[in-house]
Amino acid sequence: MPIVSVKVIQGFFNDEQKTALVTGLTDAFCKATYEAIRPYIYVTLEEVPQGKWSLGGHPLPDPDFLINDLVPMFEDRVSMVCRGGGRGGPTRHRGQGAAQARERNPDRERRKPMTVRDVIDRYYDCVNRGDWQQWLTLFSDDVVGDEQLAGHFDGIGVLRGAIDGITNGYRVFRMHPQHIVVNGDAAAVVWRFEGQNSHGVPIAYPGDANREVIGANYFQIQNGRIVYMRTIHDSLPFQPYLDQRQP
Repeated sequence: MPIVSVKVIQGFFNDEQKTALVTGLTDAFCKATYEAIRPYIYVTLEEVPQGKWSLGGHPLPDPDFLINDLVPMFEDRVSMVCRGGGRGGPTRHRGQGAAQARERNPDRERRKPMTVRDVIDRYYDCVNRGDWQQWLTLFSDDVVGDEQLAGHFDGIGVLRGAIDGITNGYRVFRMHPQHIVVNGDAAAVVWRFEGQNSHGVPIAYPGDANREVIGANYFQIQNGRIVYMRTIHDSLPFQPYLDQRQP
């Protein structure tokens, strides 16, 4: 009875990715050994809380170390291997990887972890491009929220289900930010909605098609993930979506 045990950082992977990891590890084990043992392979994922692990003696999470030192070290090693270099080489100290990478490429910018504003900008970019899978990665698995039409929700699984409602219920779905206010780990965004239901009927106020459909989102963000979201808007112009009326 083979047991494959993997430790991952808590909150880093969503449920979909964890399922893919379990499936992929099982497939890899069978490929390396025997397909016949597939029914007997146990795969366990243990989530380690943030701040309860370290790398190279550096307590993590430490975004500056990960992004500006560790990643360049890995890139340097890959580049060396591709050029036929050996496994040896001088030991780097903190900061040397990024510094030497910038010396070779002066135009290279220091990578930065996602800020609250980065998350907000990516949120609306994903929505307006219809990239819902990328949109999901912006949320924590235990996200909670309150939506004007759907009410309270708890967990990212609800948002996965909501994607079908959006893609099947709207022909056009766009939220254009008008005002963005960031305060610490929180943000509020006033947006203008542009949309059509699945039959092409515009989302608009009855008898006043020129009146803008305005709404707002409130976000709370931790470690680059949305942990709470609230959506506020007038329900009246969204009737064409709710009843899926035809032209």
